[in-house]
Amino acid sequence: MRLIKPLVYNRKIGTDFVSIDIGSKSSKFVRIRKSRAGLSLSDMDIHEYEGNGLDLAAMKKPVPDRFKAPQCVLTVSDPSVAIRLLSIPANAFNQGAVARRISDQLGLGSDYRYSYKVLKEAEGKEDAEVLVAAISDAVALNALQSFPSGQPAPVYLECSHLSALKTFTASASAECADSAVAFVEGGSESIFLSVFAKNRLMLARTFPVGAEKLFADIERRFGLGTTQARAVMSVSNFDVSESISSVLGRFIDQLNLSRDYIERRDGVRLSNVYMSGGLSLSPYVLAAVSKACGVPVKEFKPFEVDGVALGGSISAEVKGYESRFTAAIGAALNTMGES
Repeated sequence: MRLIKPLVYNRKIGTDFVSIDIGSKSSKFVRIRKSRAGLSLSDMDIHEYEGNGLDLAAMKKPVPDRFKAPQCVLTVSDPSVAIRLLSIPANAFNQGAVARRISDQLGLGSDYRYSYKVLKEAEGKEDAEVLVAAISDAVALNALQSFPSGQPAPVYLECSHLSALKTFTASASAECADSAVAFVEGGSESIFLSVFAKNRLMLARTFPVGAEKLFADIERRFGLGTTQARAVMSVSNFDVSESISSVLGRFIDQLNLSRDYIERRDGVRLSNVYMSGGLSLSPYVLAAVSKACGVPVKEFKPFEVDGVALGGSISAEVKGYESRFTAAIGAALNTMGES
């Protein structure tokens, strides 16, 4: 079952397609073979580039032939994307009320398209809980128009953070049932935080910071170049804790507030934090978040999800970067049940 409907939907998906996660600094490609048994990942790659990744025509590397399947599903990461868990009073719960609440709380104009899913129906005096995703028309159209003709033809477009969340929920339902668990998607320009308690989504929020702002802060503090700053986040003799605290502070504060709230309200402790995306590859980020919230922080492994099988060995270019494919795999998982 989808977490949320796609923001743009054209037609049904076939059994041979490619899932493309479009970010601001890279795109992740996964070639998919779909059957009733699940998904087989036959090939994958990462294309790094400069500039706005939502214009694939401007990429230095075009879509390679081995990823030119008949169709593709797109998932997009952009600062314009808004994701929020809203509460709507039972006495005002209807489609019009949802639209108004989205407009009021997210501050969206008419140039945005959105989708939502009711996670909890309104009962008695209890509010309904609605998960909302929204993206600007300009970003959505730019992504779709990057594939004007030929193969692969776009079938639908989603938000990368929710696609990543789909992958996580496909693997963590057992752990979420008895405890509180957080999932974090840390990309180049934004961070998505979600917190579950007893299989119930308690928080879904995006933060306009990511790896790029962290690299910029490290460059400024230590007088390093861009390439050196990126290397520092993996293996370093520099103490980057102040940069991490400065750039990721709001996100860490919200994680701690959610941890304390859930413990008081539901009587369960936050057991683990799972992180995917580029930020998850830095042991310093994982250690800093773990120290701040007092629970283990682990890199999420998207290739170990039920229903996903590797059609071959992981290439040397991809090995060690598996968590960066979490959103692309989630978009592919959302096709299960489509034909």
